[in-house]
Amino acid sequence: MGEKDAVYDFVGRAQSLSTVADLNLHFRKLIERWGFDGWGCIQVSSAPSAIKAPLLRMFGEINKDWVERYLGAGHINFDTAAHEVMRRNDPFWWTEIADPRKITRRQKLVYDEATDFGLNKGLAIPVRFPDGSIWSVMLYGRNVEEVPHLKEMAFLAAQYYAGRGMYLGDRAQTPVTLASRLTDRQREIVEMLRFGSSQLQIAKRLGLSESTINNQVDEAKDRLGAKTPAELVAEALLTGEIGGAERRLESFAD
Repeated sequence: MGEKDAVYDFVGRAQSLSTVADLNLHFRKLIERWGFDGWGCIQVSSAPSAIKAPLLRMFGEINKDWVERYLGAGHINFDTAAHEVMRRNDPFWWTEIADPRKITRRQKLVYDEATDFGLNKGLAIPVRFPDGSIWSVMLYGRNVEEVPHLKEMAFLAAQYYAGRGMYLGDRAQTPVTLASRLTDRQREIVEMLRFGSSQLQIAKRLGLSESTINNQVDEAKDRLGAKTPAELVAEALLTGEIGGAERRLESFAD
């Protein structure tokens, strides 16, 4: 079976599959033909205008260790691929936007650490859903040949994979707890900010220097993509970091 026929065969099968496990099985068979080792369909943002609530929903065969590291390090704020997905509709190779001469050292760190987790080469395929959320089907592998015609075929297959996966996932979801993006100390500080304490007051209450509290707040803002303390509190509430709600990632059942 030729490559185009394999894509059309997957598209035809996808609409009749009744479980995410079956969908993943057939999608894996397809992308392995192109040298990919794994993939994930990941919510980049819950809204189309700016990155909000990233990585709260995902499905596929995703490297969970990398997700933990990505969230913990606040990589979403420096991931050029995620920001590129927000502004374009066509698929692109990571190498197209990761030129060391054109990105910052912090942005390069995201790609360097991805390589450490086996995500050496990747293809990002933007997907937009009617609810306004923006997703990326991320295909990755160690020995992928970045040939032009592969983008077109992967784009078609990924759109059907994402659409069917979202439909099946909406019918049966299993919550899975992931590590928080904030440290225990940072959550404690944000809770105090939430109830009106100033950073100086927090420092006195915790017996720490004001500069230490300022540094903790700045790091927490970086991790959640907030610009001000007020935005930090709002993002922490939205993502379940504070407020008594257990922080969860919606991971679709296999």
